[in-house]
Amino acid sequence: MLRSCILQMQAQTRLPDTHLILINGVDALDYDSRTVTDLINQRVQFKAYPYDANTSELTVQCLKIMLEQGVDLFFKIDSDDMYYCNYIETFLEEIGEEKLAQTEKAFAANLVDQLFITAQDNTAVKIKRAHFQRGLGLPPHEIEKGIKVGAPPTYVFNRKAAQLIVDNADNPKYRHLTYDDAMMRNLLFDHGVVIDQITTKEPIFGYVRHGSNISSIKPHSKATTGSNNES
Repeated sequence: MLRSCILQMQAQTRLPDTHLILINGVDALDYDSRTVTDLINQRVQFKAYPYDANTSELTVQCLKIMLEQGVDLFFKIDSDDMYYCNYIETFLEEIGEEKLAQTEKAFAANLVDQLFITAQDNTAVKIKRAHFQRGLGLPPHEIEKGIKVGAPPTYVFNRKAAQLIVDNADNPKYRHLTYDDAMMRNLLFDHGVVIDQITTKEPIFGYVRHGSNISSIKPHSKATTGSNNES
């Protein structure tokens, strides 16, 4: 999955300036990178985080590293999903120059109306269009609050939003949210950041449900990238 993730970013029509990969776990310092050694170049960064951590903690660690490096725009990339070659370029076009240029106001975006791919052992791959208007399914109290979201592995946000996440993720109000999507959408909403739901002319992303990832979409009562090999 990690190799596929790196290759997908290297195939982008608009290459990321930095692709950060955070290797986590108590044995992270001993990680054998020979499966991807040939893909490592000046754009690909490997960092070790030698602790067991949930996806919320790992996302925050990635953001801290990239903020320190002066990154302005963040794409969250999951290693087990599908990103078309024009993913970054199209996303930038859909966000628009005006939002990309401004730095004073936090913004975040998610894709909606993309692909849902079921790829489980010994069965044919099934592909369908999915709305993702409520991600993989929002709980009732989040729907009542008015939280907006899209496909979880398609977060894009600017430096202001990234700093908000880093500064507030340790708040007990969010610390119990161990899944990064839940943490980020609640934290951003509580700080006045409503996630833009972006629809592209054609799908540029596919959420992959596989053997070790049992997520499913609940009925929907209807450039720079960071990733980790845990997501």
